[in-house]
Amino acid sequence: AGILHLGNIEFITAGGAQVSFKTALNRSAELLGLDSTQLTEALTQRSMILRGEEILTPLNIQQAIDSRDSAAMALYSQCFAWVIKKINSRIKGKDDFKSIGILDIFG
Repeated sequence: AGILHLGNIEFITAGGAQVSFKTALNRSAELLGLDSTQLTEALTQRSMILRGEEILTPLNIQQAIDSRDSAAMALYSQCFAWVIKKINSRIKGKDDFKSIGILDIFG
């Protein structure tokens, strides 16, 4: 649910991209166990370390949308991989089972 709310976050231009309504942001942050201020910064700023100093650059709206969508896709991908891993661990057979299958099609 947190990923779905993340996708509902919209941006406006105010000296760089800013979150327009905090409702989706706050709900997403709560469901994902994140601080809403840090989530806002992660979606609206680019952070670079240059000579040991952190430099923050504001993103424009399109970059913020791309950042939001990339974060949602990465989270969804990780959740999906976790679910598949859990399913596979529950349905796997005996560890000592060994088999080799050979298929020889005539002709």
